[in-house]
Amino acid sequence: MTTIAHRQIQSFKQYLEFPSEIISQDRHALEWLARLFWLAIPLEYFILTRIPGGPAKRDLLPTLAAAVLCVAGILLLSGLLAFAGGAKEFKRRFQARAVSFLANWAFTVALLAASYFATFLANLPGDLVATVVCPHLAYFQYPMFSCDGYPYVWGLATYGIYFAYALMSAIVLSILVRHLFIMPDAKRNNVKPLNIFGVAAVTAIATGFVHGIVPL
Repeated sequence: MTTIAHRQIQSFKQYLEFPSEIISQDRHALEWLARLFWLAIPLEYFILTRIPGGPAKRDLLPTLAAAVLCVAGILLLSGLLAFAGGAKEFKRRFQARAVSFLANWAFTVALLAASYFATFLANLPGDLVATVVCPHLAYFQYPMFSCDGYPYVWGLATYGIYFAYALMSAIVLSILVRHLFIMPDAKRNNVKPLNIFGVAAVTAIATGFVHGIVPL
């Protein structure tokens, strides 16, 4: 009984780790990620045209520019975090972090786009999480909890909503990748995997950056 409980705990802990190692080592997983990444650009365009004050539907350049800056920022942050661990295994640490952040950002964009599409069909403003959460936050009557600036003005409510999408994305990806792609033990490396909460935190910042800079 103790052994079964221990296995269940270990299995649960496994899903709290982002599967960057599997994605970076499996060719099919990388191909799947590449398709998702390129799909994120038109989905980001759809999201931004749904945001009040966002670019016009014919104006694609701000979306592309913001997405490129976002990717560059993610790669730079990945390099800094990998370098902080020392020169040994730098390449593998950089690859693990870059894959984690980029994969989760792309999937978060897809999830957010699906949310905006659902509210579009229901003739509702905003996205699903904001539609559900923001009326409840209004009861606190504190500016820091206000959704007035969402989705492009940075604040606690804005970051919290993006973090919710990013965390849902990380959880779904963690489950999907581990069930769809299996990596042989021989290919495993000793790079410590990132926690899904840390990946979601970085993804939320990246998402907020793109949505904040485009309306400027």
